[in-house]
Amino acid sequence: AIFEPIGEVTQCNQATIDNLKQYHEALMHYRNQQWGLAEAQLMELQTLEPQRYVYTMYLKRIAHFKQNPPASDWDGVFNYESK
Repeated sequence: AIFEPIGEVTQCNQATIDNLKQYHEALMHYRNQQWGLAEAQLMELQTLEPQRYVYTMYLKRIAHFKQNPPASDWDGVFNYESK
């Protein structure tokens, strides 16, 4: 898992909390290999917060998995093949 600190909940505005909820939903779809649903949510988040590279990273992974689907028993792990 990749973690990116965003602050304490009490210090986050409602937009940040909403985006975090949507990100968690996108990750759920990603882990369930529901590429289209995950991609749509991540693209929306990327539009709202273009500075967050994590959205771009997952969109690249989804593009990879659309062309090279993981095994049915995939555990959500992505193995880099190069640096």
